[in-house]
Amino acid sequence: MRLKIKSDYFIVEFSSHFHTVIPWVKFFPDSKRRVFISAIGTKEMNNFLEIYNESVSVSNIKILSWSIIKNLFLKLQKPKLILTTAPEHKMSTNELFSVFICFVLKPEILCIRNPAEWTEKNSYSNNSSFKLNVLAKTSNLLLRVLAKRAKKIVCETQDQAHYIMDQFGLKKNVFEFSGRVSDLTPLTTVHTMSPTKVIIGVLGSVDIERRNYAQLEQSLRLLPGPLRPEIAFLGRVKNDSNFIVEKFQELTTVSFWSLDFVDEKTFFSVGTACSLLIAPLNPNKKYGEIYGSGSFADAIALNRYLLLPSHVPVPNNYKNFVKTYDSHKTLSEFILRVDALIHPFSNGLFSIFGTESIKKKLDL
Repeated sequence: MRLKIKSDYFIVEFSSHFHTVIPWVKFFPDSKRRVFISAIGTKEMNNFLEIYNESVSVSNIKILSWSIIKNLFLKLQKPKLILTTAPEHKMSTNELFSVFICFVLKPEILCIRNPAEWTEKNSYSNNSSFKLNVLAKTSNLLLRVLAKRAKKIVCETQDQAHYIMDQFGLKKNVFEFSGRVSDLTPLTTVHTMSPTKVIIGVLGSVDIERRNYAQLEQSLRLLPGPLRPEIAFLGRVKNDSNFIVEKFQELTTVSFWSLDFVDEKTFFSVGTACSLLIAPLNPNKKYGEIYGSGSFADAIALNRYLLLPSHVPVPNNYKNFVKTYDSHKTLSEFILRVDALIHPFSNGLFSIFGTESIKKKLDL
């Protein structure tokens, strides 16, 4: 009788979406797991794992290829690869080799964050060196092969997954997963919403190029002072966007903002005190279509209602906790009836996005 050896799980993050690694670590509690991430992210990744009570080895992604080869030839074991974010950028020589090894092994899971990065041709200027242009073209080829080799593709929305399938002519299982689950928190206790005070959490870094704050500002101006909600900026305020915070401070209380990266514990502490969330995304980036925004994931993690501009497509699976606005007037009306918006929380609205539910959905 042949002894079946349980495979190791290699969870690979080519970017720095630390929070998206956590669910995948939690999905396989009974297996040996290793996380690979860039050198500048190893310390932060260890911090994330620690606050989520996980003791998992974290390694520099530069040794991914060697670790795979060692497992194959020394341990006679083929590791199962989970790519939580593939290299959606111009790759270095080392990353190219890592991706080559990955698609040779046929990844179990390939998470695609920004489909546009997989279909728009990566190229350097005509003045760039021959080596750089060869790297760019090789990157395009490897990404396409990687998508075809992966057993399952996971995207933030089904629209994004089907976009990739149409572009590459793929026929395979595609899954919708925001990247976060609703039942994991780094805090021992979380805040509850105040019955007398409305706080709106503004998602994402404060960035005037990627987000449009005008409608939120105008909606507050329509409301009498006592009815204006507090504002909490849940992402880092970029240096050239300080004036956005100052504008809102002239209108209402800004209960939280930070010039530094907002760590996970702070994100949850401030976010769970919010009554609802808003992601004022700019239409020019095509968020929800060919770019992921992370807004759905944040709302699911915090178990909070989400307001989005009407140009962002909302998947059917998310419509129960998302409302869209097409003007500052519509937005002000939502703010006025916030009690009606948050009422569904008592009905277990977010339970379908829990760890076990998502694991079952992904057929893991």
